[in-house]
Order: sequence, then structure tokens, then C-alpha cells
Amino acid sequence: MSKNKSKSFRIQYIIIAAILAVCGALCAVSWRSAAFSDFYRDKVFLKLQAVFGRISGALPFSLGEVMIAIAVFGGITLIAVYIVLMIRKKGSRKRVSAVCSLILLWAVTFVMLTETLNCFIMYHCSSFASVHGISEEKFTGAKLYDLAVKMTVKCNEAELLIQRDEDGNMLLTCDVYAETKAAMQGISDNYPTLSGYYPDPKGILCSGIMTRFDLLGIYFPFSLEANYNTQMYNSELPDTICHEFAHLKGWIKEDEANFIAYLACIESGSPELVYSGYMSALSYLRSKVYRESSISEEDKAALFDMASDNVRHDLSEKGRIFREVKETKLGTAMSVVSDKAIETSLRLNGVSDGAKSYGRFVDLLLNYYYGENAHELS
Repeated sequence: MSKNKSKSFRIQYIIIAAILAVCGALCAVSWRSAAFSDFYRDKVFLKLQAVFGRISGALPFSLGEVMIAIAVFGGITLIAVYIVLMIRKKGSRKRVSAVCSLILLWAVTFVMLTETLNCFIMYHCSSFASVHGISEEKFTGAKLYDLAVKMTVKCNEAELLIQRDEDGNMLLTCDVYAETKAAMQGISDNYPTLSGYYPDPKGILCSGIMTRFDLLGIYFPFSLEANYNTQMYNSELPDTICHEFAHLKGWIKEDEANFIAYLACIESGSPELVYSGYMSALSYLRSKVYRESSISEEDKAALFDMASDNVRHDLSEKGRIFREVKETKLGTAMSVVSDKAIETSLRLNGVSDGAKSYGRFVDLLLNYYYGENAHELS
């Protein structure tokens, strides 16, 4: 290997080490200081999102999906090329190893840099509740059941404004992209970090893979895009898009993104978004009610019966495609892999209860409607 090549490689190793060191330092500070994380989100990340989000947002396809495809097939190709060259170029094995190692290191560095700047730091921001004056109390099973009953009534009322196809399935007749962006902007007066630019959400071409991984939507930190599973039931789509939009504004925790999406949908004035928001909340509330030991079996059965036929139909349909996939061995295996990956990612980022943190959405709802400065469920 020539001296110039060796020097070039050394410089690249130094740059990579420096970038990774900066990432480590930023993560370390964010773990120790919510104030730093808040400042970073509000003053740095939102500006990055406004600039780079417009670049990826200008594309008619998901840049993140393309990047993942390149990573998968590029990785396989790199391994194959490495093996072939190590066999055929015995005199150049050192250089081949150095080049392949650099390619791999640059890929890892890119992922770590974008994940750190566009995701990891925001896990340690102040909670949405504390920033916006929502209490963080614990409530009894009685309050949980009361809210579930009220949310069922809201779903029954909102459903009356929904159009359906000949099979009784919900139709989406509005411009979902425009309505969800307007919905997020609509609540930004009360929640300023939600103001600003929103790109069109991107439907994933390989949504079948998302379904097998049990995913409705995904935020790609390395492309700053909000992506969704095109196979989901219509009642889930508006809420899912708003959830991913919340991530785009630096609210990374899943329970907080769920709550923001709920608020955006029910305040939108669009019948289909309102219904989607109420249905998302009802799903979480019912799930928690059915696990609550202080609530009688009779009351749980009564809650189920309170929902109208169409609401029960939609609650069943929204999970049908995922249930069907899990009936296959491959679908079950991929779902387990996805669950483990999500659990690991959350815990590594300081979410101590892992995937169970999704259920804190219910805690936010209870505090929003029953806590200090309570709101009316209107």
C-alpha cells in the first residue's frame, strides 16, 4: 500500500473516531441534562428538520426505505466482494481489508451520527406533561373505567359521520396528507414545538415486511421522514401519520407521540381524523381496563357492549391483518424479532420499562382529563 493511501486511511480513521467521540459526548450530556436536551431539540434539531426534511420531503418515495435497501444489499455485496478479492488478490489482502473496513466504519458512523442528532438526544428531553403543565398523577381503576366509558361514547358519536364501503369498512374520503399536516399545525399555538414544516408522509413500498414486524409507522432519523404501513386499516392511518409527525418535531417517546397524535386528530375538525384519534385512545384504554384487576368482569363486559356495532367492527379490523400474519411461523418470528429490537432500543435510551412505556399514553389521557387543569372531553 502506498504512503499516500496509508495517510488517507489514517486521516479517515481519525475523522471517524472524532465523529463517534462527539456522538458519545452528546449522548452522555443528554443523559445528565434534560435542559441540554430541550435546548438541542428546540434550537438545533428543529432547524435541522426544517432544512433536511425539505430535501427528503421533495422526493416522491421514501428515501429511508431506499437507504435501508442499499444497506442490506450493499452489505451482502460487500461481503461477497471481500471474499472474492481475498481469494483472488492474495498480494493485496491488507489493502482490501482496509478499504472494506473503512466502508463499513463510514456506514456505522453515518448511522450513529444521524441517530444521535435526530433521535437519541431527544429521549432525554423534559416530558411533554411537565413542559405543558399536565399533571403526572396516578389514578384509580374507577377513573380509568370512567374515561374508557366516555371515550366509547365519543367513538360511537364520531362514527356516525364516517362513510363505509359495501363490506362495512371505514372509508377515507379526505386528503389525509393535507388534513394531518393541518391538524399538527392546528395545535401548534398551544404546543409551539409542533409548528413549522411538515413533509408529506411516505407509504412504504415493502409494507408487507412492516406488517410482519408488527409496525404501523416508522420515523427514519437518517432521512427525517414520517413513513407508514400502507396495509393498515383506514381508521389507524390519520393517527399513525400524526404520531410519526410528532417524532419529526423531536418528541421521540412513543407515549408522548401517541398523545400528541390524539390531540391533533380530535382538535382537527375533520370527522375522519377525529374518529381515528378517539379510536386510538379507546384501544389503549380498553386494553388497560381489561388488565386492571380492580375492575369487575361484569364491568369489563359492559364496556365491550357499549361500543356500537361499527365501532366494534373497526376495532376488530384494525388488528386483523397483524393477527393473520402472526398465525404463520415466519410472521410470528419476525414479530418477536421486532418486539425484542424495540424493547432493547428503548431500554438502551433510558426508557426503563421498555415497550410497556407505550401504555403511559393512558396516563397522559387520565391526567389531561382528570388531573390539575383538567380538560373537558368534548
